[in-house]
Amino acid sequence: ASLAAKPNRFDEEAKETCLRQSEEKAVPSTCASVGVENSWFQVDAPPSSHANVQAPNPWLQKMIPSASIEIFDGSPRDWPRFIACFKSMVHDALSSDVDRLAVLTQLLSPRLREGFAGLLSTPSMYRQVLQELQQLYGDPVATVQSHANALASVEPLRSE
Repeated sequence: ASLAAKPNRFDEEAKETCLRQSEEKAVPSTCASVGVENSWFQVDAPPSSHANVQAPNPWLQKMIPSASIEIFDGSPRDWPRFIACFKSMVHDALSSDVDRLAVLTQLLSPRLREGFAGLLSTPSMYRQVLQELQQLYGDPVATVQSHANALASVEPLRSE
């Protein structure tokens, strides 16, 4: 049996977190408790059978759920939430790597699209793109450092 056929606690928790965040429209969560399980996008792994997204292509809006997946801009802070939402709402929902790559392309910022242009134009490179994104933005040390930098830049509260 493939991993995609067996729902696990991580998938359900990630989906619930993503849906809750899109419904609440509250201050974005850091999702520090969401681990990034990346075995599903290993290049040597067999292909699985299986947001108000601001996608310019209308057919993409029909392919993915109405819950929102925010555009990934390259912030290590946002990577765990982005990849968890992407897996549960896109990777597990679409059966074709061609479709998955098309959606992934639309969910990357223009700067990232430009940087990955060579890989994004080749459907067989879907898992390679995910691996490279994980290497660049999924480093736990970089994520913690990004959070620390954000906290350090917060203006102190002043009593009046």
